[in-house]
Amino acid sequence: MSEAAQSPQRGPLSRLMGVRISGTGSQVAEQVVTNEDLGRLGCDPDWIIQRTGIRERRHAPEGVSTGDLATEAARAAIEASGVDPAEIDLLLLATFTPDRLLPQTASTVQDRLGLVCPAMDVVAACAGFMYALVTGAQYLGTGAARNALSVQRGPIQLVARARPERQEDVPPVRRWRRRGGPLAWLGRAGHARGDTWRRRLGL
Repeated sequence: MSEAAQSPQRGPLSRLMGVRISGTGSQVAEQVVTNEDLGRLGCDPDWIIQRTGIRERRHAPEGVSTGDLATEAARAAIEASGVDPAEIDLLLLATFTPDRLLPQTASTVQDRLGLVCPAMDVVAACAGFMYALVTGAQYLGTGAARNALSVQRGPIQLVARARPERQEDVPPVRRWRRRGGPLAWLGRAGHARGDTWRRRLGL
């Protein structure tokens, strides 16, 4: 058997060198909504737990947007990292519920933080977390940026309709906002081992 066949298969990320996460931050809304609270929408709490493992989520009040939560999470990550905001070269915001389509929500966060750098939204639903993580790491690993700020997740707005006993009892569509809390990380190019950032996130 050849040496190549005997060696374990490693993805391209294992070859990224010189990238580390220097700070993380998060922000959540205060109101907790449990599975039991969703009973009025016809949801079975046990069904939710068995299929998703989710027991509760956060609900932000009207007027609190993706940009609001993302800004605070990013601010916490910057403070934890000790990086001067003026040295941040890239801002990535992963969400599929932006404040608006244009201009992108990342530009709102950029303005509020006083950053002078490229800023863009990454829209890929739940996979957006990894897409933003890998994109930021690639910018750092290739030398295109020295400090990259990435914010993942955000409010999820769903439209729910209760299931009536009879078709004529169909109620009007009701909007239900489930606002999650963004996670932000600030990555730096340096001389750390290539798997440092994966260990920091527990990947």
